[in-house]
Amino acid sequence: MLDIVHERAAGMDISKRDAKVCIRIPGTRAGTFSKTVTTYGATTNEIVRLRRDLEEAAVTVVVMEATGDYWKPFYFLLAESLNVELVNPKAARNIPGRKTDVSGATWLAELAAHNLLRASFVPPEPIRQLRDLTGTRSNLTHERTRDPVRTAAGPHLQPHQVAHLRRLRAPVVRPRRVPRARAQSRVAAGVRVLTDSLADIATAATGQANGGCSTAPSAWPPPRRRSGRPSTARVRSPSPGQR
Repeated sequence: MLDIVHERAAGMDISKRDAKVCIRIPGTRAGTFSKTVTTYGATTNEIVRLRRDLEEAAVTVVVMEATGDYWKPFYFLLAESLNVELVNPKAARNIPGRKTDVSGATWLAELAAHNLLRASFVPPEPIRQLRDLTGTRSNLTHERTRDPVRTAAGPHLQPHQVAHLRRLRAPVVRPRRVPRARAQSRVAAGVRVLTDSLADIATAATGQANGGCSTAPSAWPPPRRRSGRPSTARVRSPSPGQR
């Protein structure tokens, strides 16, 4: 049997919208304890009402788990007049003996009564304010470097206006410049290809006009040649007997 360190203890199971609080106090008979579970909202008025109820019950310790940032309003308001301990949820789950039908608040109240949980460190108010300032500065610096257009425009512009400014700030893509010598060589190659094609067409037309008796082979359709290479085909003039 474990020793009871706090005869009047309370455990809190905090969520986003509310908190379930179990108050464990001595019963009417010796050696018995009564547990009452009540749900309180997450507003300031509800937390003040919870603090008043805990003070009326003469609770000596209040245990809550550190779940995200939801514990902060409960902790700071209750710590003004009560002994509040913030514990690690993993440490509370690893303690054996919990039954499946027992709620989290009831289990925390039972552990708080036997002083089986170690309180986590909560820095004092000056350190908390310094942490908040440094965290805010880091967030602002990140936002400024992530989107300079949004930072320079300010919060009064609409998203489509910011998108328009971002397009205006985009770099202009300039066409690629080609050296003059390379451009002249490409033009000359194109002229040679065009000349060779015209020569082949003229040869084919001359052969068809003479009834297909041309000594030159048929050159239609003209063969494909690579650009940039001079053509060796020559236009042959018809013989005197074929004129």
